[in-house]
Amino acid sequence: MASLVVYACQRLAESAALSVDRASRKVSDSLASVGIGTVIWALDIAACAVREDMRLHEWPLSPSLAALLLTVLVCRLTVPVLIYRSSWQQGLLASLGLAAGVMLAHLVIVTDCFVMPVQMNSMLGVLTLCLMAALIAYRSWRYQHNRLSHHGMHTNSWAEWLACGGAIVLLHGLLAHVFVRIETGELADASFAHGVLVPVMVGVFAGAMALEQFFNMRSDQGRQQFFQQGLSLMRADGARLPSQADTQLALIADHLHQLVHPQRLVLHFQPIADMRTSSLHMEALLRLEHDRLGRINPEHFFLACELRGRTLEVDRLIIANALDHAVDWHAQGLQLPVHVNLAPSTMMSDGFVQWLGAQLAQRALPASQLRLELTEHAIIERAQAMSGVMEQLLGIGVEVLMDDFGSGYSSLGLLADLRIAGIKCDRAMVRNLAQDARRQTLLQHVAAMARDLQLQVTVEGVENEVELHLAARCGIDCIQGYLFARPMPAADVPRWMAQEAPARLRAMVQVLAAKQEPPALPAGQGSQPAVA
Repeated sequence: MASLVVYACQRLAESAALSVDRASRKVSDSLASVGIGTVIWALDIAACAVREDMRLHEWPLSPSLAALLLTVLVCRLTVPVLIYRSSWQQGLLASLGLAAGVMLAHLVIVTDCFVMPVQMNSMLGVLTLCLMAALIAYRSWRYQHNRLSHHGMHTNSWAEWLACGGAIVLLHGLLAHVFVRIETGELADASFAHGVLVPVMVGVFAGAMALEQFFNMRSDQGRQQFFQQGLSLMRADGARLPSQADTQLALIADHLHQLVHPQRLVLHFQPIADMRTSSLHMEALLRLEHDRLGRINPEHFFLACELRGRTLEVDRLIIANALDHAVDWHAQGLQLPVHVNLAPSTMMSDGFVQWLGAQLAQRALPASQLRLELTEHAIIERAQAMSGVMEQLLGIGVEVLMDDFGSGYSSLGLLADLRIAGIKCDRAMVRNLAQDARRQTLLQHVAAMARDLQLQVTVEGVENEVELHLAARCGIDCIQGYLFARPMPAADVPRWMAQEAPARLRAMVQVLAAKQEPPALPAGQGSQPAVA
């Protein structure tokens, strides 16, 4: 039973730690604290019931309820610290606080709310407090270690659970000798049956309450997944987050205070080639690494920022970072427009257009050197509200592109209603393009429609000559993908532009000038760059 209590407490802590946004985390912390306090109290009740100096027919209800309230209160104060502690000092203090609270609740039961006299062994009491705090601190450390590892949180063996359960049994044995009731010879008037029924009913209530907390946790996790999925559509390509991403997302949220820093938000740049003019643009792509978390998925990072309300801050840092790199390239004679992905909430925030204009003016950078990209999902969701902001951006010379076009439920009417400069077709548009005649027809009509609307069309994910040739035959002017170039650090862009870009552009033009049917795709080379 003691081992199951340890297991239940850790599972409750793990469930609480999966919450990311502050509101959900407060609810989860409260539920986990109540659940952990309840199961700890229920185990203490069971241990007291088997003590020789505790007579069931003399056991009143009030001390048990007082101990329950005290245990839950102490857990509410200490469990969140143990789950999210940022230093070992915090963990140690929380462990001592929880151990002291559990011992005080045990004393309340033994003394019938300090009515019955007890004999206390002080030295043994200090030893028990230290051992209990050490066990709590160890479980907290193991939890943190498993949480930060790549193996997940549920990596403890049953041998370890049994060992922790044995330690709890030992601690309760010590508690029985720390607080020894002094018999006064007075017996309670209550019947034996009533005395047994009260703790049984209270124990059943405690078990039901703990079970309810588990179900509440599961419901809350389901709500969060729907919420997170909805937010992810506003910035990513709409791919469903895997269930194991919840753990990583919570860890990212806990370390945002370290990650949201200009030096942490490293940008790599992937070229976008215009086959008609042989000109190049650069798309800024975020790359994140952390000493403890390792390489971080940018989509998970952006989602964590959205849930914690730090999207505006992060987007502004990324834009400023990208503009600084553009200024450096400009000083070296490179006129490279930079594309930056943006969250809709950032673009629609108060004063954003004025802030962006000031950033461009501060760097003496032409507004044509910056293009903002928003996903199709984001534009569809807030099209009416965005219309005015796009007009303001065009007023200062900054164009907006629709990214991931074709990845969801496209609204073609928006292409005419909104002042966007172009569309970027999702990589799904060129997937199996050589084998799918219907997909070729679709891409051809998209290009023709965009051309009639005077919109530039870019296709992402072009990875071989076959896809390049077919995209050009469909009327696509701009391509982006591993065929032409992979993302590179900002410092490597000038060297790449001087040494590799001209040859790659010439090779691409030669492929398109061949005016022949697209070559057959070699088996097993679908993702290998063909333009050297």
